[in-house]
Amino acid sequence: GHLKAEYFEGDEDGVWFARENLDRLKVEWQDHLSFMDVYRLLGLSKRLVHELVTVGLLKQVPENHALKRSRVYLYRHSLDRLLEALRLQTQIVSPSLPNAVPILDLCIRLGTVKLDFAQVLQRILAGKLPAYHHTTSLLPLTELSFAFEDVQDLADVLKTEQDWFNKYETQAYLKT
Repeated sequence: GHLKAEYFEGDEDGVWFARENLDRLKVEWQDHLSFMDVYRLLGLSKRLVHELVTVGLLKQVPENHALKRSRVYLYRHSLDRLLEALRLQTQIVSPSLPNAVPILDLCIRLGTVKLDFAQVLQRILAGKLPAYHHTTSLLPLTELSFAFEDVQDLADVLKTEQDWFNKYETQAYLKT
């Protein structure tokens, strides 16, 4: 279903395809990366890459446009855009930042306030959370880290942003 076939009456070769359509399809498919290649490249689990697709940080190729319909593909340009945007917000430090908090540790620590991997990346992209990495490629993403001082009170910042109350604050608020 990717190409329009041309049939010529009396032609024993049977099926013909226009070069411009073949060239267009070839270029289009060069922008497709398999889901497996993406999660290996980023150094993430399948679940985390799926989270990035769900929140729109990576774009999935519609099944009817993919190279092979039996596999999931992502657009290479969406991966390139994500990495470029992260580079703009990430400071390269070598050796690693002293007392750095790795991104996966941060996600575990902030799981209680419902901050997941994709949301951490969104905070970085929004300039709300300074990030550090030891290479300009930012790969693997699991080696992104944060200054301890920047994440020390992040749970409280998130609670304030969400306008959440703890049980004691709730009691006081409801009494008024």
